[in-house]
Amino acid sequence: MATILVIDDQQDNLIVLSTLLQELLEDAKVVTAQSGAEGIEKAKHEKPDTILLDVIMPEMDGFEACLRLKSNEQTKHIPVIMLTAIQSDVESRTKALELGADAFLSKPVDETELIAQINAMLRIKKAEDQLIQEKDLLSEQVQKKVTELQRSEEKFRKVCESAQEAIIMLNHEGKIALWNFAAETIFGYNRSEVMGKDMHQLIAPQHYHEKIKQGFSQFLTTGKGPLIGKTLEITALKKDGTEFLIELSISAVQLDDQWNAIGVIRDITERKNSEEARIQLESQLRQAQKMEAIGTLAGGIAHDFNNILQGIFMSIQLTRMQLPEFSQEKEFLDQAFEFSRRGADLVKQILTFSRQTDQKHAVIQIAPIIKEIMRMMRSTLPTTIDICHNISNTCGSISGSPTQIHQVVMNLCMNAGYAMQEEGGVLNVALEEVVLNSPKARALGLEEGMYLKLHVNDTGTGMSEKVLEHIFEPFFSTKPKGEGTGLGLSVVHGIVQDHKGVITVESEVDRGTTFEVFFPAIQQNVQQPEKDTLFALRGNENILLVDDETEVVKIEKIMLEGLGYKVTTASSGNEALKIFLAAPDQFDLVLTDQTMPKMTGDQLARELLKNHPDLPIILVTGFSHKMNEITAEEIGIKGFLTKPVDNDQIGLAIRKALDHKG
Repeated sequence: MATILVIDDQQDNLIVLSTLLQELLEDAKVVTAQSGAEGIEKAKHEKPDTILLDVIMPEMDGFEACLRLKSNEQTKHIPVIMLTAIQSDVESRTKALELGADAFLSKPVDETELIAQINAMLRIKKAEDQLIQEKDLLSEQVQKKVTELQRSEEKFRKVCESAQEAIIMLNHEGKIALWNFAAETIFGYNRSEVMGKDMHQLIAPQHYHEKIKQGFSQFLTTGKGPLIGKTLEITALKKDGTEFLIELSISAVQLDDQWNAIGVIRDITERKNSEEARIQLESQLRQAQKMEAIGTLAGGIAHDFNNILQGIFMSIQLTRMQLPEFSQEKEFLDQAFEFSRRGADLVKQILTFSRQTDQKHAVIQIAPIIKEIMRMMRSTLPTTIDICHNISNTCGSISGSPTQIHQVVMNLCMNAGYAMQEEGGVLNVALEEVVLNSPKARALGLEEGMYLKLHVNDTGTGMSEKVLEHIFEPFFSTKPKGEGTGLGLSVVHGIVQDHKGVITVESEVDRGTTFEVFFPAIQQNVQQPEKDTLFALRGNENILLVDDETEVVKIEKIMLEGLGYKVTTASSGNEALKIFLAAPDQFDLVLTDQTMPKMTGDQLARELLKNHPDLPIILVTGFSHKMNEITAEEIGIKGFLTKPVDNDQIGLAIRKALDHKG
């Protein structure tokens, strides 16, 4: 139903027009108003499809009413037909049209023309209403899309800002168009500092610039490049100039027909450090497993091998005693004895590097040990090698084993001499006290404090980096077959660690090698050992000799009887216990092997000491995992010897035990 608003100040005109419109227009509703102000209000509320507006009215004429209707958002789209009784008023027609009127008719109005104009206005209104509706619908859809886009942008922004990785976008000019919070954190630049800037100039090291320039030119044209779609590890720059490792993934996106690049960047410094630490730990674990395996093997053969050497030692010495002083046979035996001693030393080296032996540490000064070795080196090394040493006499003490320190210095010096044997050179050895502060100590894996630094340098052949990686590994040697065991530096490394120290090495092929060893210094005076006064080795006491090796017992019995002792033998711990308990007052000392079937030497000692706590007992072992000098002392054993031992060592141990009895 069409609604038509008629505005006229004459009631008669309103009645005539209302009647006419209702007769000529089907299903039309006519609303009337007698003034411009009333008509404007009814137009707002009734929302008519067309307005018939008289021009001449008191208070507010039709022109003013038209102006107000066309200026109001609620009524400006309603078609207005203005009516006037002046036939030739061209000026009024023009003014009406300029004010927004859609048609202008003169009174008296022709019915046909009026209806035609009204129908035309109704069609215009219907079209405008449809247009407005479609516009509103389109506006609603646009607003919905804008809202969705805003939400999408907000999600994208939140994802970018919450990401742990730096997300950077470069536009088609290679300028930074996106720089998230993680990028600020990783690289140190605020977003305002980088937007619109050339990213490569900011965060890429100089040596990458040319390659990046070439690749980016290709990318701008095709959207493709050697790095697109790949993940790579490269070096980047922070704001402060620090170089660090990153993982970079690059993808391409086309916006407005132009290619843009998006990079996702992770700082992998910590990951790389963790990987290196893991690799190092795995290497250490493999090394530890290797050492454990070799140590198990070493422990397994040490006892039997040392027992064999024990028999050889004593047999050589007993045979030697029967020969003239300057006989050639005696020289041969001396050589055999020396070779046997080297075999014993080899076993000790294996046990040392595999950490199968416990060495008793004491407060010692190492300067005298080094000076003694320097004197020995002069007579050992060829004259083509000059020896320079600077051993400070003011160096303090360390807690350590003199034998092992001697082994460390001797090994390093002999290796240095070997490196210079063909071309000659200079061996420099120095010892000084140094103070390691926190940074230096941390770099060495030590605590800060006072240390004794042993410096051994040679001008020999040097070593490559590949060789340096393996020099402390057991059985690794650069010497020809037959000239080295490959245990020397392994033993040195084990000894230094056992002394809570660190050993470092620097070497360059054809320039020489430098070893530095750091031992923790201690503020204690060296305890002067009691002078042995060279105990007389001979005696006449009764000794109970216990060993399951028949040949060893036979030789030891001959040796002891040669020193004047009365010897009773037993081939097992149980037999020895039975013999002793049968006549305990008959024996002055028990000399027993450790490893025996059924009852070991320490078990025998415990049984004997239960009722005879002052009984001197000497325990001799080829090798034992559970028995060492400290454990033996805790049991109450007076002497502890490690095979192979010579006659003098056994004789001296017996005299000490007997003469200190009680």
